[in-house]
Amino acid sequence: PNKTATREEVMWMLVGALKTVHIDNFNINKKTVLSKYKDKPSTWSAGRLSIAVGNGLISGYPDGTLRPKAPITRAEFAVIMSRLIKGDPPTSFSSFWDYIPQWALPGVKKAYAKNIIQRIQEIRVIG
Repeated sequence: PNKTATREEVMWMLVGALKTVHIDNFNINKKTVLSKYKDKPSTWSAGRLSIAVGNGLISGYPDGTLRPKAPITRAEFAVIMSRLIKGDPPTSFSSFWDYIPQWALPGVKKAYAKNIIQRIQEIRVIG
């Protein structure tokens, strides 16, 4: 419980949880071939990771890697969760204490609007 979670660990847990609920934009049968990525996930996570990628919850990097064993950042997790929410991010936004990468800002706004994450103090957009 005190260890940092990896991208494949989080996707394994999230897809497992999503199997038990109905979300319109999530299809448990929608998978993708992971061999298109230069790096490979652990055997135990490959099935659920394939579902996560197939549903657009997580994607690879411009260098062709998926980085399944890399620690997941809070920004990445907020974006992943926002992809399960219909609609556009809100135009108004309260501030956060963290630096938020520009690519993650719409997802963070959306996750915040739905109370998936909470505001601390101020926002500093980087990138």
